[in-house]
This record gives sequence, C-alpha cells and structure tokens, in this order.
Amino acid sequence: VASNMLLGVLRRQHVYEDTLRLLKAYSNLKGFNEIWEIHACRDKVVVFLAWATTVALSSAGMMLQQPQDGQQVEIGQIVHMLAVAILSGVLLWMTFCVLYFCRSLVVMVDMFSCDSVTIMDLGETANTWNVLQAILRKASATMELCFLSLVAVAVFTVPAMILDFASLGMERKGVLLLGPCIVVICSILWMFSMAALITDKCTRVPALINSLNFGPGTERSRQHTIDYIVSSAAGFYVCDARLTTTMVFKFMYGWSVVAIGLSTKFFTDQ
Repeated sequence: VASNMLLGVLRRQHVYEDTLRLLKAYSNLKGFNEIWEIHACRDKVVVFLAWATTVALSSAGMMLQQPQDGQQVEIGQIVHMLAVAILSGVLLWMTFCVLYFCRSLVVMVDMFSCDSVTIMDLGETANTWNVLQAILRKASATMELCFLSLVAVAVFTVPAMILDFASLGMERKGVLLLGPCIVVICSILWMFSMAALITDKCTRVPALINSLNFGPGTERSRQHTIDYIVSSAAGFYVCDARLTTTMVFKFMYGWSVVAIGLSTKFFTDQ
C-alpha cells in the first residue's frame, strides 16, 4: 500500500512542485515565508522523532522475541526491522508533505487576518480574500490524493492492529510490535487535525471583519464583504467536501467505537 501511495505521489510530482512554487511566491509577497519555515522545521523534528520512535519500538519488540533457529531468526528480525523503518518512513514522509502545505495555508489565513486589522481597506480585503480562497482550493486539490491515501491507511490499520494484538496473545512484546502502527496513526490524525484547522480559521474571519470599524458610511460595504467571505466557503476541501474539526472528532469517535467493539469481541472469545 505504501509503495502504491509513493508511486502515485511521484506521478503527480510536477503538480506538487507547481503548487509549492505558488505558495512560496505568495508567502514571499506577503512576507510570512520565515514564519512558515519556522513552523515547518518544528513539524520536521516531530515527524523525525516519530519515525525514530517507530524504529525503536520495533527493535525493542524484536529483542523480546526468543530466537528459535539461531541465524535464520536473526536475519528475519533484521528484515522485519528494515521493512518497518522503510514503510513507516514513507508514510511519515508523506504525512510531513501534507503538513508542510497545511502549515502554509494556516499561516496564510492568519496573515490575512492581521492585514485586515492593519490595512483597514474593504476593497483590498475583498481582493486579498479572493486570491486567498483560490490558493486554498488549489492546494487542497493538489494534496487530495495524498490526504485520502493517508486517511485510508489509518482506517484499515485500526482493525488490522487489533487482530494482530489478539493473535500475539496480549503479551508485552505485542504492545511494542504494534507501537509503530500507533505512532503512525497518531501522526496521520495530527495531519487530519491540521487540515481541519484551516477551515476553522476561515470560518472565524467574517466575525473578525464584522468587529472592525472601517469608518463612517462603510457599514453596507462591510456587510457585502462579510457576505462574500461567508458565501465563498473557503477552507480545506477533500472531494468537494469542506473538512472541519467536527468531522475529525466524528472520525476519531467512530473508529474508537469500532476498535473497542472488535477488542471486546476478540478478547472475550479467547
């Protein structure tokens, strides 16, 4: 699955590069490129630590297994650890790519809010929002395939992880061996939440514009600008569906119920 995902990303590499150049150009124009890079560096460190954790947990789980056939088992353990390191690295690298785009969009909406307060020009605010929502839709469409692939990985990993844990007999080594899966799922949920944060910030922009005073006689123009921002329904879109934090919580709640149900079923039957 991870190899097919990576192949799909590589086939669309020119699309990602074009969108990245667009985001870089806009960030340089608005002067928030440094802020974006600071947040991206933090995300990179967190993702690297997550990958190192997956490798460490996999190695610890392998060390707890008692070798039964000497050299043959040792080679199998090495192959398993290499597979975990490579596959988790691919998934976490793709997660960071989506986070990198999402970070730029989050900072972009924040900078728009700051500019709206400092510039205090309704015409400039409407024009800037028009460009901003177009960039949001472009970036969302670019990351759509990668985003859906990672969410699908998280969806199918949950029941598979429960089955593996049940087959391992709920031993301590089972927890360590399944630790890499838990770390990857948590990273994908973090990416999921970051994408939803873009929409949440966009929904709070009309309230900000409504609280500003653009001078006497501008109430009608301000209301038109607010209506335009609301009707634009900007945010992070996946298959023409606007992603929100409510959807993220529903996703987590639904799969938590599935996980608890499967766990109860398998562990009760044993």
